[in-house]
Amino acid sequence: MEVTWHLNEAELDEGFYQRLKAQFKNKRLCITVSEEMDETEYLLSSPANAERLLKAIANPHRKVNG
Repeated sequence: MEVTWHLNEAELDEGFYQRLKAQFKNKRLCITVSEEMDETEYLLSSPANAERLLKAIANPHRKVNG
């Protein structure tokens, strides 16, 4: 079974821990934690993509070639 939670660090409390334990009772777990990027951050994370997007925003009626 695989479960994905999207939450803020403040939600990593005893209640979350107890829900996790209850859901996976007596199971061996592999836990990976990663920071979630919003869509804008993700799209602007590549310099080439950021340049293309910013050009498109500046001139929305013109096709921007990659």
